[in-house]
Amino acid sequence: MLGNTRHKLPAFFLMTFMLGLGLASCQEYNLAGSFIEEIFYQEPASKVDILFVMDNSVSMQEEQEEVASNFQEFITNIEETNADWQIGVVTTDMVDPLHRGRLYGTIPIITPMTPSYEQAFWDNIHVGTEGHPIERGLSAALSAVTAPIATHDNEGFVRDDAQLTIIAVSDENDCSDNGSISGEDPEACHTESDTLITVPTFVSRLRTIKDDPRDVTLSAIVELGPDSPDGLCGEAATGHRYIKAAGMMGGMTRSICGEYDDIMDELGLSVAGIRSSFALVRVPDVCSIDVTVNSAIIDRDDTQVNGWSYDAENNYLNFWGASVPERDTTIVVTYQPGNGDLDCVE
Repeated sequence: MLGNTRHKLPAFFLMTFMLGLGLASCQEYNLAGSFIEEIFYQEPASKVDILFVMDNSVSMQEEQEEVASNFQEFITNIEETNADWQIGVVTTDMVDPLHRGRLYGTIPIITPMTPSYEQAFWDNIHVGTEGHPIERGLSAALSAVTAPIATHDNEGFVRDDAQLTIIAVSDENDCSDNGSISGEDPEACHTESDTLITVPTFVSRLRTIKDDPRDVTLSAIVELGPDSPDGLCGEAATGHRYIKAAGMMGGMTRSICGEYDDIMDELGLSVAGIRSSFALVRVPDVCSIDVTVNSAIIDRDDTQVNGWSYDAENNYLNFWGASVPERDTTIVVTYQPGNGDLDCVE
């Protein structure tokens, strides 16, 4: 029953609330029947703080070049919305006292008013390749946007009335710990993984930064693993913890060995309010899902090329390719509650 129009049963209750990140959402709950309808509005962001967490270990020069070279793809999508934006960069090094979540560069906070802001971003994103070999990107992100760093060294970056977007770029898994891993042996991140700070802990703390936790997202450009469409690339290690954090926080994940013009374009659209992922309020019967964008039927596509797919782990509906809803569109999702099984029988 994919892509078919379905008649709603009479609704006995109506609850309306706002989702952050520029997305308004209304849900009609038919408590006497079996269908749920969720309505999402694709609206541009008006004010956003963007934090790049750039791996500065020895193997990251090429990726820094790629992100810098494709910055225009990223920022153009944001500027088209006339959003009030600012950008900062931190490294994954939590050992060097000059880093540890402190904004990098001679102009640490870049805004539309920064003279030659493209050059300023180019300079800042080139964080070098002499950072600590144990990358602690989640710790760096949290340190950058919370006290005491956020209220001293990084004062002015996190604005109360702005959305916060974190973009991590790394060719290794996150290894954020409580000081349990000493020395410089990267293998300790794997052999002592049970001592790392849990991803839900980071997600929980990041969400407390805003009154509405949905105003904070995290995306990741990392190795996605052998099961991803891009497969394994080079000697990069799968960024499991970044991937999990992005899934929990409504962000994107893209392959570190992908095409950066496309990656930066997609990230720019996402930051500008063009979302490709939408959190559902209930776990669905996947085969009962119907999706329309401005009344046009969108079909399910588990190949993730052009259509929608369901992320069972995080209870998200993801759009792909030309099916990603454009600005000022209305997305309607109807479904029956279920167990989220992707191999459902229609």
